[in-house]
Amino acid sequence: LRVLRRWLGASERTIAAYCLHPLVQVDADLRASWAAGLLESFDPSVVALAMEYRNIANAFLSPLESHPGYDDASKIARSPLAEVDAMLIADKIQNRKDFRAHHAATHPRAAWLERYFAQWFVALGIAPDADARLAGECSVPAGQVGPPRTC
Repeated sequence: LRVLRRWLGASERTIAAYCLHPLVQVDADLRASWAAGLLESFDPSVVALAMEYRNIANAFLSPLESHPGYDDASKIARSPLAEVDAMLIADKIQNRKDFRAHHAATHPRAAWLERYFAQWFVALGIAPDADARLAGECSVPAGQVGPPRTC
């Protein structure tokens, strides 16, 4: 949310769609969210943004190892909606930050995932060190007592 709100100046509608997207990202979650009536309480434009996010993000996932985006970042589909690109930027920065902090040293596909994130960063025009910047802005120094910084 820090990336969306503070770095990109995203609208509240975009932020709401970003928060909603995990409930519609994969088929099983979409099915369950629909069946539970969870999507009915959202503004239709928020649901539309979350569904477009799903469409674009799911077209290039890390297990799709034969996707042409691994060789040419321009082959990664982009949304015609700036709000969805903003959501993708926030998601990829956050995901790579977390991957590097918690999994890069032990994940069996670490090199492949680094390549995956690098290609998304190129496709979306994200600065190479954006995840490090976010990590620095959202960390509490070791031994410090108190509430964490707002991310």
